Amino acid sequence: GVAYYVDSAIGDDGNDGLAPETAWKTATYAFEGMGDGRYNPGDQILFNRGQTFDMATGQVSPDSLANCGYGYMFGAYGTGADPIIKNISGTGRFVTIGTNTGSAHIVFADLHFDCETVGDDRGSVLNAIGRACEHLLFYQCTFDGCSEIILANGGTVNNSAGFFIMDCEGSASTAIQIFVRTERFAMDSCSFLNSGNHTCYASYV
Repeated sequence: GVAYYVDSAIGDDGNDGLAPETAWKTATYAFEGMGDGRYNPGDQILFNRGQTFDMATGQVSPDSLANCGYGYMFGAYGTGADPIIKNISGTGRFVTIGTNTGSAHIVFADLHFDCETVGDDRGSVLNAIGRACEHLLFYQCTFDGCSEIILANGGTVNNSAGFFIMDCEGSASTAIQIFVRTERFAMDSCSFLNSGNHTCYASYV
């Protein structure tokens, strides 16, 4: 696959992203690649450590397999603290993967999601709906100040499948932190604190 780089200091969303020197700038643009067919199996989208990246909620909602794709990873490069993905726009979700998009085998690793904005508006990280969304891994991620963190809402029949949350931590949500109606769910070595509702609400597994 291809490595793409994101750097909030020297980057520009008009760049090709194919080297640290020609990196993209915002998390919004990087995650929008899920909805415009930009990524292919094996690709890595890497944020520079020690930096903060703007993320506008409600901008990423893939509507087909051709747009969403599968088999890629959002992660980090360089040295220092995990990259911070910072909510800048309100209470929506960072990423919504709807029924029948065919999204599968996507990794989010070594990222720090800061969902709270000025005025205490809070976003959510992921809302995944339906069986066509399968096998998503959150690994060594941190979630702060969210409304909800991860919603895997497949209902009782058309379940999503394969949600794995490993070595993650989260705090200070206003609603449910982890909500799952899904098949093949695992959460291990995690710490989730101070939920405004449920910490983990697994209504159908």
